[in-house]
Amino acid sequence: MTYRYMKGTMSMRLRAITLLLVLLGSTAAAVTPAVAEAEKTVSFASAEDSYVSQAGPGKTHHTVTWLSVCTTPCDGAAASERGAFVRFDVKDVPANAVNVTMTLDVQSVRTTDTTLEVRPVKGEWTADSLTFDNRPALGEVITTHRA
Repeated sequence: MTYRYMKGTMSMRLRAITLLLVLLGSTAAAVTPAVAEAEKTVSFASAEDSYVSQAGPGKTHHTVTWLSVCTTPCDGAAASERGAFVRFDVKDVPANAVNVTMTLDVQSVRTTDTTLEVRPVKGEWTADSLTFDNRPALGEVITTHRA
């Protein structure tokens, strides 16, 4: 199954209702209860994005306008895994923001039953030098999406 993320933006909904905030793997921070505010959506463009391909382990893909994700075997070929890397510079989030959610829209280019996994990256990378051979290690699954 191949998925492509069209490079663009991600939306973040913010609502001040509860007392704890966990944002992008940071530690939970206590906040003072605030008067309930209207839900607010903030969008961030991706700061860097690329994908890696086992079929071209030394090749970079930072100049393409889409990202490709596929498990092995992909398109009937062994050793054909592809994985997407996307980084967002999240800023100007209100200090009292709670119930923070992130939405990343993905578009399937094929219709089959598959599950995508979202994982944090454990290491440094830049889009212009990222390859399958030098990709950083991945952390535990944060969430999944069944398509």
